[in-house]
Amino acid sequence: MFPVKFAIFFAFLVSTILADPISYTECDTGTNVAKLISLNIPGNPIEVGSAHPVDLSFTGSLSKDVEDDVELVLKIEKQVSVFGIKKWISIPCIDGYGSCTDKLSEYWTRYNSSFVCGLMTKMGKSCSFPIVAGDYSVKDYIIPVNLDKLPQTILNLANGKVKVHIEIKNAQTLYCVDVTADLKLESSKPSDDENEYGGWSDYNPFLSGWFH
Repeated sequence: MFPVKFAIFFAFLVSTILADPISYTECDTGTNVAKLISLNIPGNPIEVGSAHPVDLSFTGSLSKDVEDDVELVLKIEKQVSVFGIKKWISIPCIDGYGSCTDKLSEYWTRYNSSFVCGLMTKMGKSCSFPIVAGDYSVKDYIIPVNLDKLPQTILNLANGKVKVHIEIKNAQTLYCVDVTADLKLESSKPSDDENEYGGWSDYNPFLSGWFH
């Protein structure tokens, strides 16, 4: 099964602004090598889980080969309501999930057999690095997702409205996009008691200074 962090990565690599429940704004870095022309992920909110695989369709292009030395940076925030005022709190990196930074090649190798190679083959591309320049397109590619191994804190926090900053870089930024999405994550594991912070019982956002 394909884990949620890589599903989110591919689903969020976009450059156009769409209507709720998901919207995207590509960063104006002047060095972006990727461009997404169209994207469709059905759902309002977008349901993700064993019974709700991600249905991904997109068309885009890559103007330059991407080698295996690039990093993938994820910065994820959850919207909460504090006394009626909407705030964003940072989702930490826990066991490789959440706001984490790692080599793109690490994700690529880890999930090559379960997801990456299937998607690349569907688009007529090689499963190995470099990711070659050219046009990329896929329609109704089904991504099975099993969230049972996701840390409960991350599962609770990522449920609802989230904001994701995604950056692919080496010495300079190769691609950057800011994403806001309304997600409904489902897992068969027992969940913590819900509270107004999305069930985040392990952390106190007031004490941690994560409110912006």
